[in-house]
Amino acid sequence: MCRTDSPTTLRTVVSVFLGEILAHPALAAADPVVHPLGVAADAQPVRWVHSSEVLDIAPLLRGGELLLCGGITLATATPAKREDYVRELAQRGIAALAIETGGALPEIPANMLEKAEEYGLPVVELRKVVPFVGVMQAINSLLVSESVGHLQQADAATRAMAAELAHGASLDKILGVLAGMTSSAVKLTSPGESPWAAPCPRAGTVTLARKPGRRQLAIQRTTAAPGRAGTAAFTAGPAER
Repeated sequence: MCRTDSPTTLRTVVSVFLGEILAHPALAAADPVVHPLGVAADAQPVRWVHSSEVLDIAPLLRGGELLLCGGITLATATPAKREDYVRELAQRGIAALAIETGGALPEIPANMLEKAEEYGLPVVELRKVVPFVGVMQAINSLLVSESVGHLQQADAATRAMAAELAHGASLDKILGVLAGMTSSAVKLTSPGESPWAAPCPRAGTVTLARKPGRRQLAIQRTTAAPGRAGTAAFTAGPAER
């Protein structure tokens, strides 16, 4: 298994930070304000953007979403239902809740903001009307296109390391292939984190995991690139027989 931090990204699960999304022209036009004030939006990863007016939407979400809400159903909901809505979304693990104000809902109810702060859920007030369809198309298209690119990069790295394994390459050679393709420095450790080689100049960890009867490397890489977050996992080794 390989873990490494690098400006180069290699992920199958791609995220964009909330701050970057709010700065995107598609959503910046809504004049967004994050509640509570002082929330570090740049540190909140978002993996998908979704829109719904359904107050019982939480069970249908997977977590990590930025949920866009027009406020229509919230305007007529009871205070208790509003609090349940926030609580359920927070417990589901969504990244943030964005609520449009100024129409049916003049402002975000104070009890919702209090409940959101209690559960650590960022709430974004959208003070101008923007087409949610356009927001979702812009941000989700960005996420999908990047995911495809990172999957292709992961596949290329897998094939390159598998080829080296098939030709009996040394561990140094295999790790050199990985370091070259990811532009990352790595170090070799055992699955129990015991060091097998000296650390490289830049942060990164590569763990070699062998399965009985097979020469196989299980690789996982986690990145911390500015404005991005995510993880990719892939395996390099000879084909099953």
